[in-house]
Amino acid sequence: MRFLPQRPPGGGETDRQGDHREHDVEHLASMVHDGHASHTDGMPELLEAEMYRAAMARTVGGRIVAMAPADPLVVPEGAALASGLLGTQVRAVTRRGKVLLVDVGAFVVGLRFGMTGRLIVGEHDPIPALAYGPSASDRRFDRWEVTVSPHQGGAPVSVRLSDPRRLARVLVDPDLSGLGPDAMEVDGTLLAQRLAGRRGPIKSVLMDQHVVAGLGNLLVDELLWRSGIAPTRPTRDLNVDEIECLAAELRPMLGELMQRGGSHRGDLSVELRRAGALCPMDGAPLQRRNIGARTAWSCSLHQR
Repeated sequence: MRFLPQRPPGGGETDRQGDHREHDVEHLASMVHDGHASHTDGMPELLEAEMYRAAMARTVGGRIVAMAPADPLVVPEGAALASGLLGTQVRAVTRRGKVLLVDVGAFVVGLRFGMTGRLIVGEHDPIPALAYGPSASDRRFDRWEVTVSPHQGGAPVSVRLSDPRRLARVLVDPDLSGLGPDAMEVDGTLLAQRLAGRRGPIKSVLMDQHVVAGLGNLLVDELLWRSGIAPTRPTRDLNVDEIECLAAELRPMLGELMQRGGSHRGDLSVELRRAGALCPMDGAPLQRRNIGARTAWSCSLHQR
């Protein structure tokens, strides 16, 4: 494993910080107003989907007693879904990559959040404000809503999917066969297997949901920065130690950023994704490059 300079004490602890239709994150980064955890940038990635899963898990055991008329673009099977859901019990809420999965017995409801989709469960809003979009309190952007009666009694709870851009999708029994293993379950051996034979730049390959599910622009840039690997490196040129380094950094990074508040809370923060920014690890200039129609930020010194 290659030697990397130590990150500065407390690095990233300050209050800073795929779906093929998702827009590039860089033009959105310039719209960040502050660094609070409630203001995220970029499209929802694995960590944001996990926050929504934890919120939705509160409804397990309850029964779906109502479904409001849904946006037909976001919920293409709206009428059938409504009749099929009423009276069903929420048996489990899981996640695969960026996809939230709600098991109601006869079928599974899959939620893909696109770029600006958010899930609000009762009064709990895991990400109440996006720096680049309206707050989830604006009911004009509700695209799907169900009401769940708790299994232990109490007032019914609403579950709302809010999405100004209408890129989210609510699907019945979504096909997940094209997704790779969830990023939270990847170790060195599995990562080596998933990268074997891949010829593209490592940035593009790690963002390919067929290879590993859940990683988006921000998380991949952060992972490569922590691992000292340039985003332009051909995947087939990575040696065993470098792949092991990626795997060793991955799960701790996800856990750390989850505690901080999301994918935007890395040491290679959103605020640094601008011209003239310096690497917080060694002070070298950060580089901006386009790789596979996506923007990558990396250190000009320690990422090789």
